Amino acid sequence: MSVRALEVPEAMTSFEFGFILEQSLGHVTHAKNLLANVARDPEVHAHWGLIDFEASGVVGNIPVYRRNWTVRAGVRAYREVLRMNKQAKLDALFFHTQVPAILAQRWVRKIPSIVSLDATPLQYDALGAFYKHAKGPAWLEAWKWRLNRNCFRSARRLVAWSEWTKLGLVRDYEVPADKIVVIPPGVNVDEWRRPTPRVPHADPVKILFVGGDLERKGGLVLLEAFRALRHLGLELHLVTKDRLPPEPGIFVYNNLEANSQPLKDLYHRCDIFALPTFGDTFAMVLSEAGASGMAIISTNVAAIPELVRNGETGVVVPVGDVVALTATLRDLAINDTLRLTLGERARDHVSRHYDAPTNTSRLLGLLKAEATAAPAETRSIATERSAAPPAGRHAKCIVPAVGKLVGASGRSTTMSSYDFGFILEQSLGHVTHAKNLLANVARDPEVHAHWGLIDFEASGVAAKIPVYKSNWTVRAGVRAYRDVARKNKQTKLDALFFHTQVPAVLAQRWVRKIPSIVSLDATPLQYDELGPFYKHAKGPAWLEAWKWRLNRDCFRSARRLVAWSEWTKLGLVQDYEVPADKIVVIPPGVNVDEWRRPTPRVPHADPVKILFVGGDLERKGGVVLLEAFRALRHLGLELHLVTKDRLPPEPGVFVYNNLEANSQPLKDLYHRCDIFALPTFGDCLPMVLSEAGACGMAIISTSVAAIPELVRNGETGVVVPVGDVIALTGTLRDLATNPTLRIGLGERAMEHVSRHYDAPTNASRLLGLLKAEATAARAERFAALSARYA
Repeated sequence: MSVRALEVPEAMTSFEFGFILEQSLGHVTHAKNLLANVARDPEVHAHWGLIDFEASGVVGNIPVYRRNWTVRAGVRAYREVLRMNKQAKLDALFFHTQVPAILAQRWVRKIPSIVSLDATPLQYDALGAFYKHAKGPAWLEAWKWRLNRNCFRSARRLVAWSEWTKLGLVRDYEVPADKIVVIPPGVNVDEWRRPTPRVPHADPVKILFVGGDLERKGGLVLLEAFRALRHLGLELHLVTKDRLPPEPGIFVYNNLEANSQPLKDLYHRCDIFALPTFGDTFAMVLSEAGASGMAIISTNVAAIPELVRNGETGVVVPVGDVVALTATLRDLAINDTLRLTLGERARDHVSRHYDAPTNTSRLLGLLKAEATAAPAETRSIATERSAAPPAGRHAKCIVPAVGKLVGASGRSTTMSSYDFGFILEQSLGHVTHAKNLLANVARDPEVHAHWGLIDFEASGVAAKIPVYKSNWTVRAGVRAYRDVARKNKQTKLDALFFHTQVPAVLAQRWVRKIPSIVSLDATPLQYDELGPFYKHAKGPAWLEAWKWRLNRDCFRSARRLVAWSEWTKLGLVQDYEVPADKIVVIPPGVNVDEWRRPTPRVPHADPVKILFVGGDLERKGGVVLLEAFRALRHLGLELHLVTKDRLPPEPGVFVYNNLEANSQPLKDLYHRCDIFALPTFGDCLPMVLSEAGACGMAIISTSVAAIPELVRNGETGVVVPVGDVIALTGTLRDLATNPTLRIGLGERAMEHVSRHYDAPTNASRLLGLLKAEATAARAERFAALSARYA
């Protein structure tokens, strides 16, 4: 073996990067910002390929090329990369968006590539009506989906403009969450900052709208609202491509260029920024308005609530609601303090998260990391090949020791033991989660755990108190408050862990007093969306608003939040004004080693067994499953139902009403069965799916809530439409008659669950968070005391 192969290379000091940038709509401004900010990095030699949207020249006469943006962008991108790579050997490629990358996948695979996007194709389809975009026939849409899925797989990393985009990639395109980095586009904040702070003034309050497509961006709705307020002496300034007839108090600008000084001056002169858009993925003008310190009004569309946090960095109004928009404009026009405060908070938020130079540095850091890693991986493979023992000889397997962090001499860097309180809701699948935590937390010798299991049922004298008896939030909150008080008398708690937020909402005094982490499977608003399936109804508007504030305040009071899924995280960010970096996604999981089948699955001649596990047969899709099974009974299948519901005897159907969660008889049943079917109508993240995955079963479920993060369609299972008996029947038939497909899906499900849903591993991550917050809180107290007595 040569010595050269084992040398460790130094980091690269200069990089040749190719940038392939779509030039349509707001992506033009993004490209301008990148051109300006990438040039500031002396290590980067950038090669630019700006992919124009319009079809021109001779090729513009070719029908497919002229009509199809994906084809035009792909052909142009392929040629651009070819040209760049001839001029200089590219170290990495950056594509924005995925559209030019789709037909240039040869380059995406050949050169380390990062693909950036503002929205997935399916998310764009959902907004398609507002972009005059129509979906094609089913075969074409399926082909497009595969092309995009393969493109995302080929890229080394994906950059999502928002948490909303990230969730779409995870749920709809089988992308692992840890492959995606959220980096918003942003603006050059220093260039957009107003030269002088905003103050109350006696001039007319000026409202600004910036949007090329007046109708789609909500300009017509804004005009209607403005006319109702014209008597207040307001002014409306419209920057748009559309021509409008003259009208009192309205000023129209048709020729202002993006990022131009006249446009910035207009932002600085105006007081309120209004974009009541019907369809947008992420409107960059909102970050310009925030950087200018303007009070912002927009709608709850796509990723907008991540920038415009209702009541904090702006106001969100319902789409198309002229009455709500008029009232909000009136409030901001006549209330200087509210207007200025929202503007200041918007500026702080944009400066922290949407500054283009900062975010460009993050992009370049990713590109440099991938460019450096790629040759290192190539060298590593070459080294392994040269170091491999000759054929026929046995090689030893050397397992590296686990590394330890060593603190400075004589200084304690961490606490050595912890008293943690665990307040755990005991309803539905949360009971199993609590059992897993009880088992796994006990394995950590540093942790002394104090358990508070909050039962759902009302009992005793208290069960006769009307509000206590009927309201779970009240019952859980009262019990949690008492539980923590009792525990904190017994010992000084270093930190608290609440699951879910329900017991924490009325125990917020403890959440603020003791470093606390709140965990949840779904936000209250997400649960409301699934409410009909849980026999849960929303209350009157005043009560729902009060509930929202209580939950929002609870999430603010906690030091960290743990979300069971990317879907939950997005709900917290979009609906409850929670910063994305305050949230850690840690799924609940199962003890994989305990659920793993003793022997691998192989084809067999016995009847294929389908397993369903769900207490509520109807909500979990058991009734639909029975209907599908009856259509396939002639194949000699068996259906095993673990449920609370009683069923009349039926050929081939086996019902189990008394199997306990995590019990050995239940595990044995999973091991005997071949297919796990849960065609649920309403669920957040059913833990039975991770149990099935750990057992190596082929899984069938629905695209509800966070389920697609575990059941990746065609990869770790099959997703069927909710309530679609025909699709479910077809999928069951395919898996029953194709052992190779069935076993392949089961193996990939087992790998996926082992990697992401292993309860001991995820419990360790939870404990790591609790330890970090407990240690940080102690350090903060020590620093405060030191400052007081300094």
